[in-house]
Amino acid sequence: MTFDLILLLLPLVVGYLIPGLGKPIERSLERASNALIYIILLLMGASITDFGIDIADAGTLLMKVGVFAVIALLLNMLALRWVERRHLVASDSPARAGGAAINALKGAITPLVAVVAGVVVALLLPALGALSHHGISLALYLMLLLVGHQLRASGISLRQIVLNTTGVKLAAAVIVASLIAALISAPLIGIPLTSSLALASGFGWYSLSAVMLNDQISPIVGAMALCNDLFREVVAIMMLPMLSRRHPGTAIGYCGGTAMDMTLPIISRYAGVAQVPTALSCGALLSLAAPLLMALFASMT
Repeated sequence: MTFDLILLLLPLVVGYLIPGLGKPIERSLERASNALIYIILLLMGASITDFGIDIADAGTLLMKVGVFAVIALLLNMLALRWVERRHLVASDSPARAGGAAINALKGAITPLVAVVAGVVVALLLPALGALSHHGISLALYLMLLLVGHQLRASGISLRQIVLNTTGVKLAAAVIVASLIAALISAPLIGIPLTSSLALASGFGWYSLSAVMLNDQISPIVGAMALCNDLFREVVAIMMLPMLSRRHPGTAIGYCGGTAMDMTLPIISRYAGVAQVPTALSCGALLSLAAPLLMALFASMT
């Protein structure tokens, strides 16, 4: 876990240490950063096909996950809006008049299309699903290198990232809201309370939660964790273009642990580079909390 966090932070630090390269090169890097976002989303879609789910159980499983995910979504939104109203400044990329709604809708649909395209391509070429995990890692490290450099170019200090109290408050709101959602959902979907609490503790990290809960609780709970955290990530990707400008704290918090890696480039693009320190702080704390909480609740099952 510690080694994985170091691997994620290293390209950010290296990128931050690279000085300004001149406006023409900076513009080219920005275009490359935008292209990498969609490459990562395409590969993420392909990686979904590499998790096996029994079709016979799919209907019941999806119904239970749907109830759980919607309750968690509503409670997360309420908690994050409460924190945001008190502690978070507006985005540095204010919404423009006129075509803002159309642009936001387009921005929300395009990432989803990229994910679905990845699923379709992987179904046609099954080997891509297995290889996509390595592709995601490489593309993500390059993306984080570029984001780190953009932080340096924007004048944001490391102190603003490390000592970001807003990120801490957003992460705390997500944890509390998610665990309350688990308490409410457990009797509704008919699973043990400890399993429900473990399920709520993935915070969008589906590659970890699916494997960990499959091994420590049951394959059904592992599959539910996969679907629940995938739901969170896809909804977060769709919401970012629409919410980031007016409600950056809500958008960042709902991204969960992915705010420090997978969705960080999208946050940077739509909420502005000034919100990256908050996203890094919130995402890092949730990424640290996820395996600890899942292990704790799984041991109680």
